[in-house]
Amino acid sequence: MSVQQGESSRLLPPSAVLSIDAASDLGPGPRVPFGKEAARLLALAWPISLLNLLQYVANQMPIGFVGHLDSFSLSVAVLSWSILNVSGYALLMGTAAALETLCGQAYGGKQYQQLGYQLQRSLLISLVMVLLICGLWMQLHPILLLLGQDPRISAATTRYLWLCVPSLPCIAAGECMRRYLLAQNSVLPSTLATLGATVLAPLYAWALIFLSGLDLDGAALACDLINATNAALLLGYLVWRERRLAGTPQQTWHGWSREAWCGWGTYLRIALPSLAMTVGEMWAFEVMILLAGMLPDPERSVDVMGIAFTFGGAVYMVPLGLSGAVSARIANELGAGEGLRARSVARAGTTLAAATLLGAAAAVLACRHQYGWIFSNSEEVVAMLARVLLFVAALVVGDGVAAVQAGVVRGAGRQNWAAAMNLGTYWALGVPLAAWLAFRQHKGVFGLWAGIVIATNVQAVAMTVLVGAFDWPHEAQRACELVGEARGGACRDGKEPSARDIEFG
Repeated sequence: MSVQQGESSRLLPPSAVLSIDAASDLGPGPRVPFGKEAARLLALAWPISLLNLLQYVANQMPIGFVGHLDSFSLSVAVLSWSILNVSGYALLMGTAAALETLCGQAYGGKQYQQLGYQLQRSLLISLVMVLLICGLWMQLHPILLLLGQDPRISAATTRYLWLCVPSLPCIAAGECMRRYLLAQNSVLPSTLATLGATVLAPLYAWALIFLSGLDLDGAALACDLINATNAALLLGYLVWRERRLAGTPQQTWHGWSREAWCGWGTYLRIALPSLAMTVGEMWAFEVMILLAGMLPDPERSVDVMGIAFTFGGAVYMVPLGLSGAVSARIANELGAGEGLRARSVARAGTTLAAATLLGAAAAVLACRHQYGWIFSNSEEVVAMLARVLLFVAALVVGDGVAAVQAGVVRGAGRQNWAAAMNLGTYWALGVPLAAWLAFRQHKGVFGLWAGIVIATNVQAVAMTVLVGAFDWPHEAQRACELVGEARGGACRDGKEPSARDIEFG
């Protein structure tokens, strides 16, 4: 460590070197009382949960309006949303997730200017991802035909998604800006921006689908406007905020810098496992829907799976918000060299998750016989859904605990370990087990749910064991070194850094 520290100290400001020194000799330090830390986490978590719920509602709004056109248009809109979700949102969210680690730790270490550089770097890398997604969508029509989709639906879906291409840079920018603010413990502006887009969503959908007569094309354009509104509102807030902070030590944006073109290796080393974590889970749940469509009674099976996933997804917003809050707090404390405080955050987050999710599971069980009537008048569907919700209750606990532990892992920058566990539990265990139970053991939709529930709970246990084994003083030391490594990615062309290069403001 002494050699590495001496080498890196030439690239870091004195404050960063002192942070590494402090991290390498963490004593017991002051510990935050559980109640105080829990209150801080909840204050961050509830706006994130609301943001995610509003975003989901806003994106579903055009589909709801399309449902009043005809069944063909609705099929196209649903398929298009599914593809946009797994090949657009999932990839862009995973790419931007590295900011939770890099910006969060830099903010905790008071390396404020690095936040601006990381945001710029993330925007450029996300733009590359947008281009890759567009390249994938260029081949979408033959891919859908190869998968056995109806030619008319395939052609219309391809057109719909091409009209959604303007949404991609807006989604990318929005995800980057949200995580940039989250790292600074600022979440309410992102929530208000999403609320603004959600309020305007029905107006956009009505005007573009019905008033203009664009029908299905109008739904795609409404999606573009919703995402553009969200990104524009968030950008407006950031411009106002950075002007207020100009000239202060907390100023994070100092204009575009050539540093944005460097340090991509460090960023991608965090981003690619984050991407694997995100898509590994989302794609596994999409496969469950596809497998349900192959069962002997596909229409009823898909209906039950879809309704249950909708219900479970709404409940999942609670641990997802807590996961973001835990990630930000862990990253901040580790960046500041406070390993033991970070451990307190992890314990508080886990306790809150367990208590909240057990309550949510009890609520699911209490209303499982009534919930189905909201979506269906079929007694068979309602009865099947009541049985499936037993599995959903178990999923809520396992998936929620895993989500919060994933927040701890993101804050610590250990996404590579979590990605391996995620892919292993879902794709080596969950999906094969679900298929075996559903088809070979003839358990149908209940077999699918049993497989995915077992996978999520195994993942929750594995992630809890992983986090429990963290050497928190070492994680704090590593975080300070990671901040230094990101700073060391500055464009120096092999030369010694100048005074201007190492100025952090």
